[in-house]
Amino acid sequence: AGPLQAWVLRVARNAIVDRHRRQAVATTPLESLAASEADAERAERAPLLAAFRSFLQDLPPEQREAVEATELDGIRQKALAEQLGVPLSTVKSRVQRGRKRLEQALHDCCTFEFDRRGHLVDWQRQPGGACRDC
Repeated sequence: AGPLQAWVLRVARNAIVDRHRRQAVATTPLESLAASEADAERAERAPLLAAFRSFLQDLPPEQREAVEATELDGIRQKALAEQLGVPLSTVKSRVQRGRKRLEQALHDCCTFEFDRRGHLVDWQRQPGGACRDC
């Protein structure tokens, strides 16, 4: 999985863990809590990934192709440039612009909370936000 997909999954997992922490009873065994978190994570990350994929589909075709190939398929930017017959700087620009558009779409959809080191801690869907499926 590419960094972008890993980030989206981390967002979903953190939200689920936070929800379970708020709802968990102090006497719940850790093993059952971990199992229920894993089940909930699988169930809840599907809509988030669907929304992410819809945002990805909204990108201009060249940016979408570059982001999918490098972030989701794991193709190196240099190899993609050779495959497409374009300069490496063109591929880098497409990936960077696509990432920025995806980031903006996610911020239009949700609010994010980060810790002091910049790690994502929590996220909330914005009321009236641009989310479709999450």
